[in-house]
Amino acid sequence: MYASIFIAKLHSNAEKAKQVPHGMCLTLSDHDRLRIFIHEFCVRGLLPYVEKQIRTLNDQLMSRKGIHRSLFSATKKWFGGNKPTGQSHNLQNLNIVYSHESPELQVRRLADLCFMFQMYELAYQSYHTVKRDFNNDRAWPYYAGALEMAALSIFMQGQNAQRPYPYHYMETAVSTYMNAAKMPQFAARTTLLSTEILKHYSMYGDAAMHFIKMTNEDSDMRSALLLEQAAYCFIRMQKPMVRKYAFHMILAGHRFSKAGQRKHALRCYCHALQVYRGRHWSLAEDHINFTIGRQSFNLKQMENAANAFKHLLTNESLQTETQQAAFVREFLFVYKQLLAQPDQEGSSMLAQLPLPLIDSSTIMTLVGSHPVDAPAGWTAATSVKFATHSVDMPIWEKLEDMVTNHLNPIDNTASLGHAFKSSMQCFSNKTSNVHYPLAVVGESIALSLELCNPLCIDLVMTNVSLIWRFIPVACGHDNVKQAETLSNEAGTSMECEACITTEIIQEYVVNGLKRNIMNLKLIPHQTGELHLVGLSYNLGMQVVHPSSDTKSNYPSSISVRGQQNLEVQGQRLNSTKIERAGRMYATDRRLDPVVVPSMPLLQVNTANFKNQ
Repeated sequence: MYASIFIAKLHSNAEKAKQVPHGMCLTLSDHDRLRIFIHEFCVRGLLPYVEKQIRTLNDQLMSRKGIHRSLFSATKKWFGGNKPTGQSHNLQNLNIVYSHESPELQVRRLADLCFMFQMYELAYQSYHTVKRDFNNDRAWPYYAGALEMAALSIFMQGQNAQRPYPYHYMETAVSTYMNAAKMPQFAARTTLLSTEILKHYSMYGDAAMHFIKMTNEDSDMRSALLLEQAAYCFIRMQKPMVRKYAFHMILAGHRFSKAGQRKHALRCYCHALQVYRGRHWSLAEDHINFTIGRQSFNLKQMENAANAFKHLLTNESLQTETQQAAFVREFLFVYKQLLAQPDQEGSSMLAQLPLPLIDSSTIMTLVGSHPVDAPAGWTAATSVKFATHSVDMPIWEKLEDMVTNHLNPIDNTASLGHAFKSSMQCFSNKTSNVHYPLAVVGESIALSLELCNPLCIDLVMTNVSLIWRFIPVACGHDNVKQAETLSNEAGTSMECEACITTEIIQEYVVNGLKRNIMNLKLIPHQTGELHLVGLSYNLGMQVVHPSSDTKSNYPSSISVRGQQNLEVQGQRLNSTKIERAGRMYATDRRLDPVVVPSMPLLQVNTANFKNQ
């Protein structure tokens, strides 16, 4: 107990010490004294000492140089020690440890001092000299280190270097660390230094190859970092290799995922998706989107996960039926988790669903009641229907015009005929929809649209209904008074049901790779302005029994509630040059009917009528 209290006090004191800035009590004179002390220490103490050490070590090296050359030349001649540099990596590592006063380490010390004080040419000569001794003694860690520092000494000289940069020194050092010395950490350090030098010389292709050679199965984290850096090298080449960049980004994301670094894995896959998106490489794009969805879900980023899984369902997929079913299940599960979040529970707006696809060019609106059944022996005149509206509408318009001309007096035929306008009941993309459709209180408003299922599996829609906004208008003799806007987007209420009766389709199956036509109706009970906004439904999929391969008549246990908006576009205007050049379209009001009061409805029944 006392120990825990003591440790807690230490932590609190450490936190307080971090918050207190240092040097608050120093005056300007103290600053000057410190500056003078550092200058005097460097000029009178450190630099003379280093110069003395370099002079002493250099004298010792020069005094032994003649004896060293004669002895080693005789040894190489009689015992076969004349081997090329770096060719004995396959021999056993002797684990040689030099003493502090050994000649080899004294030369290494001289080289390090020269390198520290920017005497790079002398440092290179010392490293170059001592690396031969390390190679002959098979002291592979020392040998690789000398090669590494010799290459760095040449690089640090810049344009004043007397010799070109030795690229092979770094390659030999990396292979020596990996194969002979068995030190992968030092090999990774050498690779990082070598690649930075190669990038300085704009040799990004060679730098990328160095990064890739260092990847292995020993460390997923290190391999992921190296693969990511290789990808950046590919994109920074003079001619950027975009596909190699994306491919190695995916490899890096995979290794980050294996290392448990989900945020970095998600970042790499998102970068790769920017290259693969829109290239018609659907299988690769599906793999990336699926992985992004999984990683986002694991990181509790439900919105990003839902968007990623949504991309797997919108376009025509080349996946198998089983894989498509798995994608749909993942999407429904993630979407349900998204809707269950606290910030989504209070929202009155329904989420947008990607399936099935709605073909906006096929949307048709039909206003008016259908004729009732005629008595026995009588034949009822048919009304306009969705299926035959393009053929029936001209006939009905001609008949209506003939009846009007027949009923009007002869004197007023010209004036009334000119003022007469045929009433339209069916509105589609082939009709002029500039004027608002006129619906009558108590008569149905039907909507027809075509649903497309781009997947191989069957989709099940339940509780399908139209979403609308309605502005009640009280029609009087003197004025028109508008009330508050009503809508069923957040659900039905008593007030909404009193204004409009909305038909609900309990279940509707959209077969795989098929186009199905859906008809929906609603009946207004009050005058006003109606706007058809969209379609609301529960989306699910049919259950396939693995034993019998038979589909159940009921949707899967996972289903989500959502909507799709209805959007229409009018006919293109081509009457003027400006309209033809600007791609202008006429106003389309087929989804905005105006509800008028009740009016007489003519019902015609004929006797002894023979159908032809």
